[in-house]
Amino acid sequence: MNEAELEDRILVAALGELGAAAGGAGGLLGGGIGGLFGGRGGGRRGAAAAASRLRADRCELQLELASPPETVLGAARQLLRAEGRLLEDEEIPVEPPQVWALVGSGGGGVNPALVRVVARPRAGGASVEVRGIAKEGLIKQRSGERAAVWIREQLLVALGEGPAQAS
Repeated sequence: MNEAELEDRILVAALGELGAAAGGAGGLLGGGIGGLFGGRGGGRRGAAAAASRLRADRCELQLELASPPETVLGAARQLLRAEGRLLEDEEIPVEPPQVWALVGSGGGGVNPALVRVVARPRAGGASVEVRGIAKEGLIKQRSGERAAVWIREQLLVALGEGPAQAS
């Protein structure tokens, strides 16, 4: 499975979980405990099926930082753990070193966005790629772009390298 397919699978599953929560709540209100379980299953399948047909909003940003790759990835891991859920999947590439996480983005922060931070060594620091990917419906929220810009800005602040270093 290539990286774009893995990203898509992760986002479809995340949207399926949102559908399961909403379907379960609706099922519980309408049909009691039995409705909860039926609503969760139907909500998950419906949301995942719809999500698999949505296009992805992808944004990739490049940075040249003075901090070493290990420091950049440590800061990214800490920021993403505080704002979302770090992903540990056996299919996530280990080379080059990188961190993947799901965070809330878009209107109200309810659209799950996948954020990837990749850090490669370079003379005097790290070459960093920040990528944000999110599914988009009819109303374009640029959730992937918002997530990528957010983590870039937070990384620059956390590392004390200021926004002027971004390219």
